Amino acid sequence: QVVFKEKYWGVMNFNGDTIIAPKYDMINTTDSNNYVVKKNGMWGLLSGDGRVLIEVEYDEIKEKDDYYLGVIDEVGFIFDNQGKQISKVQYGWGPQRKVPKNLFAASNGDKLGVVNPEGEVIVDLKYDMIDSLDNGLIVASQGENKFLFRLDGDKIFKEPYIDFRPSDLWLKVTRKGEEVNYIGLYNLEENMWFLEPEWKDIQLFNQDRYFTLKSKIDYYGIADTSYRLLVNPVYEELRPYNNDSELYLKTTDQGYFLMRIDGSLVYD
Repeated sequence: QVVFKEKYWGVMNFNGDTIIAPKYDMINTTDSNNYVVKKNGMWGLLSGDGRVLIEVEYDEIKEKDDYYLGVIDEVGFIFDNQGKQISKVQYGWGPQRKVPKNLFAASNGDKLGVVNPEGEVIVDLKYDMIDSLDNGLIVASQGENKFLFRLDGDKIFKEPYIDFRPSDLWLKVTRKGEEVNYIGLYNLEENMWFLEPEWKDIQLFNQDRYFTLKSKIDYYGIADTSYRLLVNPVYEELRPYNNDSELYLKTTDQGYFLMRIDGSLVYD
């Protein structure tokens, strides 16, 4: 279909047949093949064949994943993509771009939280910013402090951290220290720490099967994803031979050594 303008905007098909009469001040296409339309300063939603799905009486209509958000006099409404009202919320809408799929950033003054399609608050409206990790976790920030929630609103950590970095196996968590920041690894599936955030650095190698660890006193070791410390953190210098190898280089007062993960010597 083609959006066109005469004096006003309408929609026609490729044969030139009018689907939506040109009587709207604006028409926006949507991912669900509907049309958000504006007339006399008010917004509504029409289907691809021109049927009214949401009456043109809202101050704002915006698409969010499988739903639409509407506002009338600062009261929010959530509709499915066929225009059926799912819920009504007494909050404003925040920025939706970084909120996980089919969840919504709601605002209370200048503070943000998250509601689900039923309008239930799953993250309290008290944060400065709402973000997500790989569309599967919610990050709520207060200043530099960040809190992590699952999609049902379950809070993963009671205390705040300053950064979260997901991988296929782990969540890398950064804790603020007085002089330097400290890193840990958390297993989201088992809800437990593998490495508490007490390390200056953790670097993955060999397709994320192993980690190099840098301790608080700047010594290096190696751990694996089976909760085993393979090389105690007693070396002033230690690094993977390359990112795909199981070999690593270590330094002692006798010199440099090329080692296997099992501790056997390759070359000195």
